[in-house]
Amino acid sequence: MVNDLEPRRTHPLYSTLLADATFHELLLVFDRDIAIAARRGRCLLCGSVVHSAQYRRKPRGRPAGLGDEHDWRFSFCCARDGCRTRKTPPSLRFLGRKVYLAAMVVLIAIMREGATAARMRQLSGLVGVDRRTVERSTGRGGERLIALLRFIAPITGGDRHAR
Repeated sequence: MVNDLEPRRTHPLYSTLLADATFHELLLVFDRDIAIAARRGRCLLCGSVVHSAQYRRKPRGRPAGLGDEHDWRFSFCCARDGCRTRKTPPSLRFLGRKVYLAAMVVLIAIMREGATAARMRQLSGLVGVDRRTVERSTGRGGERLIALLRFIAPITGGDRHAR
């Protein structure tokens, strides 16, 4: 049984996994597979073929030493002039326009529960996130979980219809 007075420690899996380049390579492979499937589809608005329209991100929270290919978000746009509708498939690396990688956001949500001063120092040192950023996740556990689900909702279904 865990003593409630003892500070909980960061599970070593988090720091090991998040610093592991192989883990990030695997996420990139998954994103490529998702992008290949999305590329086979047609424009959601007019039905034309889509062309590559990937764009560069400046993700925070990734380990040093990963190649530039980890900064690119897979995306497509309609090839038909006058349409050019963007089609951005779901990603395991990026959460919409958020600057932190998806894995970092999940880690923050996990570690935020029952945060202590020691845990906040660990979190800040582990992912380089400012204490004030983490403290914005306020509310009771259920409220934070709902906020997290709303936060990641855009990646759960990809582009279902043209906007």
